[in-house]
Amino acid sequence: IIIENFGKGISSVSDLHKLCIHAFKIDESFAQNMNEDLMLRSHIQVGKVIRIKVIASGINNESILENLKELDCDQGEGTKFYPSITPKRLHFYSLELRTNFNTLSLCNFT
Repeated sequence: IIIENFGKGISSVSDLHKLCIHAFKIDESFAQNMNEDLMLRSHIQVGKVIRIKVIASGINNESILENLKELDCDQGEGTKFYPSITPKRLHFYSLELRTNFNTLSLCNFT
């Protein structure tokens, strides 16, 4: 189980220990806005402390990727790794997406 858009909306740190989750995805606004570095760092550290995988969304350039690696984020996703595709091209990827979703959607940093 993965919590999406962690840090936005109703997701709460106090709820994490109550749930049987494997990871949480940090909302892309934290990764893309370097002014939010303290918040990004805090979210990553929460994951480390409670021993769950931390995934950053919205990685679209090398600068964001390097910052997340430096902060010890576990995984990431974004157009830096897999550019957006048109609906027409999605048809060609659909079988592979169904059979091997994790390798197509996430990039391990370690």
